[in-house]
Amino acid sequence: MTLPTETAVVFLKALPTLLRIVPYTGRLHDLAGQLLLTNGQPDMALEHAEVIITNFPESPIGYTLKGQALARLRVFDQAIAALQLAIQRLPQGNNLDAVYKLLGQVFSEQGRYRLAYAALKRAIDPFSPDTSPVAVYQLASTARLAGKPRDAQRLLSFLLEHKLPQEDTSLRQQVTQALAELAP
Repeated sequence: MTLPTETAVVFLKALPTLLRIVPYTGRLHDLAGQLLLTNGQPDMALEHAEVIITNFPESPIGYTLKGQALARLRVFDQAIAALQLAIQRLPQGNNLDAVYKLLGQVFSEQGRYRLAYAALKRAIDPFSPDTSPVAVYQLASTARLAGKPRDAQRLLSFLLEHKLPQEDTSLRQQVTQALAELAP
């Protein structure tokens, strides 16, 4: 979520008043939490996540926010647990990819690359026209770190041949170098 800084500041100032009017609105707490994360205040975002979880325990929103906040606080095991609870509560396709991507990033932060790769494979469809070249490169890099060089090589080759614009010379150079390092 990206709001202009001025809008975010106005919203955060109005937040206490809004929460007095509608204290148990999950979306309002989620918006506040996302803005606080963007503003570098994950501890305060965590408070909003807990309110959502308390009032809407079957909703994935609070658990996702909690996972994001805990990951920013570098409390990775708890972040993973929260994100897994969010996944359990999410219907197929409904923001599931985004939560799996967050989970993959947290596993990567811990150096648990096999689990990161498994999560990112669920999150990133390299063949989708909506998937960015950077996301495919991230998936390939994680495959490589996970000890899956063939997967990494296939993803990088596909990226180079089908997804990467000619004018993106920086990423093209990185992909070419990574392929050369994977060559037998």
